[in-house]
Amino acid sequence: MLAKVRKRTATARKKMANRYIQQHKIDTFIIGDLVSLRIPGIDRASTDHRRIFCRVVYKPHPDRHQLYCEYGLLDRYYPTSELERLPSSIRPAYLESIPLEWQSQKPKSLHEVARLASAGSIVRCKCKGLCSDRRCQCKKEGRSCTSHCHTGSGPHPCTNSV
Repeated sequence: MLAKVRKRTATARKKMANRYIQQHKIDTFIIGDLVSLRIPGIDRASTDHRRIFCRVVYKPHPDRHQLYCEYGLLDRYYPTSELERLPSSIRPAYLESIPLEWQSQKPKSLHEVARLASAGSIVRCKCKGLCSDRRCQCKKEGRSCTSHCHTGSGPHPCTNSV
């Protein structure tokens, strides 16, 4: 009787393992691979991107990866289960060349990177003048004023627009 139970348990275990393997594709990454990392819902607005594109730059353990994104080095090692391989059709230009001094950069948390990537972090100057000096927030940051900068009715005489 006990032998029968053990045999059925072993068969059930094999079936469960096969079912898991079929449902979950386990991917492996090497240094230089382009991946995407999910941004937690608490760190993003509903209109922000759900994932951020990164490149694997260091692999201290077989299942852990250090990532570099558009905003710099991320501060922790991410497991393979949190990453997805980017299709060959998606190749962000900012990830094609990673600066050689990436190791000396101060790492950023995923929360900080999500804040930087957020659409809510767009600079709006709201100037009432010509935007010709560094009092204009856009001019100070080296950006051109956009249609979101100057509110009100009618055209605005901005000298910093495209």
